[in-house]
Amino acid sequence: MKHTIPTRKSGLLGPLFLLLACAGPLGCGALIAAATSDGGAATEEGKAWLADFAKMYNATVEASKTDFASMEAYFNAVVQAQACSDATHGTFEDGWTVETVEGPMKVEDAERKCGQMRDAIRKKGSTEEGCGYASLYVRAGEQRPGTEWTTTVMPLRNIGSMSAQRLDGARQIVPCDRVPAKGNKPAPIWKKEHVKGAEEICEAGSIIVYDSTDWEIENATEGEEKYLVRHLDGVCWYPKAPVGDAFDVPPPCRDDGTPPNDETFSCLTKAGKLVLK
Repeated sequence: MKHTIPTRKSGLLGPLFLLLACAGPLGCGALIAAATSDGGAATEEGKAWLADFAKMYNATVEASKTDFASMEAYFNAVVQAQACSDATHGTFEDGWTVETVEGPMKVEDAERKCGQMRDAIRKKGSTEEGCGYASLYVRAGEQRPGTEWTTTVMPLRNIGSMSAQRLDGARQIVPCDRVPAKGNKPAPIWKKEHVKGAEEICEAGSIIVYDSTDWEIENATEGEEKYLVRHLDGVCWYPKAPVGDAFDVPPPCRDDGTPPNDETFSCLTKAGKLVLK
């Protein structure tokens, strides 16, 4: 299945979980401060948290008014809006008031609006065009002990690839020189129902490369029962199109500036640079 990589981690409620809730771009100083009698907003830690959150919110407001000419700027704006919409540690800071470019508002309301702006930015997309890739996996039956193979067709895309937290699309961004000019004719193992499933999951306008020339067999387990699953592999390629919500938002790069696994072909560095491979 597809994986997402968090851009931050929300904490758990209660003082016993303070150490578990400290991950995230804004730190956990305000979380600890929230245990004080005034809610923590008036402490130095609370003020620093609110200042950082205000910067994040104000930047998201600005981004929501921007027409993005580059996919890199667009991806970074979506990641920033997502972080803003998920900035608090549980409910500790929700009741605090933050001063924003739109006036004072409760943190809870500002987070909610960041989520709305994120969705709007995602939908608007970028005017820069990019090409796409999605791995194709057509599950075509299973065999339980003592039974014949079933023939149920279940097409899936992007198994094993990663995207930013809750920001996955239908395809990954890839360099356009990787996209073939045309697809290929499927091998005889691909029956009509398999090809139909591939065409539906890849969507109209895609270029499909059918890789499998025979069944790929996997071992599977359900409870204590072991059985076999068979599938066919391929690739969905997507010609140039404006980059928007049909594309995964790339996950964070590893420390060496490369995508987090072999099935993922793009990432964003800590500095916000888009890396493609």
